[in-house]
Amino acid sequence: MKRQFAIVAMLTLASQIAAFIKLWVTAHAFGVGAIVDGYNLALVVPILLSSSLSGIVQTGLFPVRSRIAAAKVPAEVDAFERAILLGVVGLGLALTLLLVLSRSVVMLWVAGDAPPATQGAFAAAFLPLASLLTLNVVGDCAGYLLAMRNKFAIAAGAPIVNGAAGAVILFSFSDGGVGTLVWSTIVGVALQVGICLLGLRFTRLRLLGSLPATRSFAAAVRDMAKLGVWMVPGVVLSNLVLSLPQVWITQYGEGAVSAFGYALRLHLASLQLIVMASSTLLLARFSELVSTAQKDAVNGLLKVAVLASWVVGALGFILVLVIGEPLLNVLLGGKFTSEAAHRVAVHWAIITGSLPFAIMSNIYAKLWQAEGKPFLMTLLSAVNLGCMQLAFWVVGSMLLEYAGAFAFATGASISAVVAVVIEWFRRSRKLAAGVLV
Repeated sequence: MKRQFAIVAMLTLASQIAAFIKLWVTAHAFGVGAIVDGYNLALVVPILLSSSLSGIVQTGLFPVRSRIAAAKVPAEVDAFERAILLGVVGLGLALTLLLVLSRSVVMLWVAGDAPPATQGAFAAAFLPLASLLTLNVVGDCAGYLLAMRNKFAIAAGAPIVNGAAGAVILFSFSDGGVGTLVWSTIVGVALQVGICLLGLRFTRLRLLGSLPATRSFAAAVRDMAKLGVWMVPGVVLSNLVLSLPQVWITQYGEGAVSAFGYALRLHLASLQLIVMASSTLLLARFSELVSTAQKDAVNGLLKVAVLASWVVGALGFILVLVIGEPLLNVLLGGKFTSEAAHRVAVHWAIITGSLPFAIMSNIYAKLWQAEGKPFLMTLLSAVNLGCMQLAFWVVGSMLLEYAGAFAFATGASISAVVAVVIEWFRRSRKLAAGVLV
């Protein structure tokens, strides 16, 4: 496991470097303004839907696939995975078509309060970016299958090509307006998905081949649905947490959404480097330990992971607070002015205050996924969104565009504390019942 973690961590670092290069080119060429605002807002619903669907699939897929694999019949595992992947492709295409047909409704909700220039950029970007719904869902599902086949490195390395290709397109066609941003994203994601699918071929999983018996597959899908149905509200709520602050702050003029967007990307990159890179690995490990009833090993892994989250998260916050703005001023340039750097740095520092809590929440979420307790994750997401909404209502008129960042950090921090309380209560009840934990 240590060797796998090291490989995944190195590849994730490389992918984040590629993503930062793309971010640098974007900031240099477009700065903070209406074009990036409209592009970011056009991403909200496709990413919200694809991330939610991927989270639902992940929740049910890992436990059910592990059970099928325990029978040690490779052909049955291949047939099941093939059917799941093809099903995800069909579902993604259907939802993409529905999204395209709902364009006017989406624009009213997401960009209705935005300035005219931002609305124009949104209108130009939305239709092509709707394709990301299918691409992201298929890519995520292929990544899960690679992880379960112990090919973490392929899934972790594919985003490197995504970021590099996007940066090249942005650099080569920097005068192309919002269209350049759109196609740099679509081409990059398409390449990432292609690499994951090709990786599955290397594991001898062919996309065209035998499918499972209808009865057995239907039973497996029902099991996945039983786990996933509790997760539907949770994944939707957790993805709304990432999306809503951008929608809320459209009322504060041009540049507010893009400044928050840059800061959020930097924060999520930190999460990716620190814990998200190992989240699939943690989920696979927790699933294995839970299924074999290795309770001491589960407790040991949880304690080490939580301790690491506080040490690394606190260090990350201090670094952003001290060198965030100077770093942005040094690294970025072009249309990304010193004023823009200050705006982004303030958003970034506020959001990063929740970094230790966000890492810890992710760890507990993976444990609960492995234990088949999606309701707890839904509860946590509801707490996060509710606290975030309340915080925005309270400070919106005072902090203006920074209210979104403050609300985001508040929700993440309070929900992490609630996660600790929930797990403490669960373990206390088990001890009282005489169950060893």
